[in-house]
Amino acid sequence: DDIRKDYWIRRNIVVRIISKKLSGGKYYKRKGVIIRVIDRYMAEAEILDTSPDAKDGGDLIRIDQDDLETVVPKEGKECRIVNGRGRGKRAEVINLDKAKYRGTLKILDSGEVVEKIHYEDFSKIA
Repeated sequence: DDIRKDYWIRRNIVVRIISKKLSGGKYYKRKGVIIRVIDRYMAEAEILDTSPDAKDGGDLIRIDQDDLETVVPKEGKECRIVNGRGRGKRAEVINLDKAKYRGTLKILDSGEVVEKIHYEDFSKIA
């Protein structure tokens, strides 16, 4: 499905908060997991710990997708395609082109390899 939509949030993906306004910037650049999609553009996310021993996560926040960005996993890891071709599918990251902010992904259920997927169109799975 090549159709791009203007909403992309979905459950169980890892996102990065890019809002400096939310809670006075407390969560800026922090990662969270979307635990519930409230509507197309609004989600509830659980803030992740900054490091394994930090124990500073766990806060639940409501957040608009405009205040979020995807988190690109490392090569060889799984992701969820959140927009454009293959939307909704699980895939493996085959290769990342850091200069062009694009990845080559292998869709898990079909084995199809898709190239030039923009970083904003796939995200790490929680």
